[in-house]
Amino acid sequence: MGKTDIVLGGLDLGIHALLSTLYWGGFLVGRAISSFLGRISARTQLITTTTLATAFAVTAMLTQNLWLLVAIGLLHSSMWSCIYSLTIKGLNQYTSKASGIFISAVFGGAVFTLLQGGLADLLGSWRWTWLLTVFCEVVMLTYALYGSHVREKDLIH
Repeated sequence: MGKTDIVLGGLDLGIHALLSTLYWGGFLVGRAISSFLGRISARTQLITTTTLATAFAVTAMLTQNLWLLVAIGLLHSSMWSCIYSLTIKGLNQYTSKASGIFISAVFGGAVFTLLQGGLADLLGSWRWTWLLTVFCEVVMLTYALYGSHVREKDLIH
């Protein structure tokens, strides 16, 4: 499975490179599939994907099944568009400004990746660092369930 195919600077990157490739490949496939789900609300899609991703991450930690972590890429691919759609809903003339702020505020891929790597170094294993992913999924699920509702009094007319 590529375990010893990629050695760089004395580090064996084989399995990590394979898993990364599969994750991003899953991301691509998931994005293609989610493009056909236009009739399903962004809120429903976000609730479904975050719930499944949470279950996959917890199960992967308990069973050490790396394929479940790769499958999360399928789910993460549609989350971005769902979150984006929900955050700009009802902003009318402020949509372009808000979308610019929203785009510049994206930091999860950078910050949480470094934090997870630091946790892996601290704990000596990646296994329980996926709790960080679970935390992030629960935050997104909470947003989908409660924070994404546009109240009438908050509408900009």
